[in-house]
Amino acid sequence: MCYAKSMRKTRDELADLARYLDVDIESDWPQIEPRYMIRAPKRAVILHQAGESEALAAEIALWDLVPPGGGKPFLRANAQAEGLAKTWPWSVLLRDRERNWRCISPCDGFYEPEKPARAKGTVPWSYYERKDSGLFWLPGLWNETPGPDGKPMASYTIFTTAANSVLRVHDRMPVMLDAAAARRWVLDPEPPLDLLQPYPAELMHAWRVGDEAKNPGGRDHPGLIAPVPETATGSLL
Repeated sequence: MCYAKSMRKTRDELADLARYLDVDIESDWPQIEPRYMIRAPKRAVILHQAGESEALAAEIALWDLVPPGGGKPFLRANAQAEGLAKTWPWSVLLRDRERNWRCISPCDGFYEPEKPARAKGTVPWSYYERKDSGLFWLPGLWNETPGPDGKPMASYTIFTTAANSVLRVHDRMPVMLDAAAARRWVLDPEPPLDLLQPYPAELMHAWRVGDEAKNPGGRDHPGLIAPVPETATGSLL
């Protein structure tokens, strides 16, 4: 699973990096500030196909998908890549022939606890990124439903897959795509499910972070991703 990530780029930096998708961004970029902790169910930027064009639209969406038909999201911030085609509500969005609900979310790092999914107990957290600290794209699905004020509200989920060898104890990780694969995910005529694989371990690294990163109401600042010294319960990667 992945319920916490970072996007440390400004709006202008992110718009500049999006050119590697080799596709036009139809709308103006919304206001974006560098964030070291984006925790579901907060809002973050996503890109999705703009109508039936070959362009993408950028907007701020709730990281916690509100399913078709409305209702509470119930922490649908993650979807297992292995069951997308058969599991509601992901299968409904994938099969929609009238609209493409695939999306990508820019990211430069994510956090995971050092324990298997659903295991109990308090453990350290680690932060994961590409070795070159570069941008990657989280593939997912989005939806648009009426918000509390009656206006259209965008929400989204990202996909998880089996963890690679860099993940410390945790058995799931978010799917990470480079620009070429991200473009395919949002614009291919049919969902390219073959892309939803673990990212190569040799291109990633990680380190343990302090307990402040676990605080859902804490201040967002660069110290959240700062490495902490090795402890008796594990070592830095």
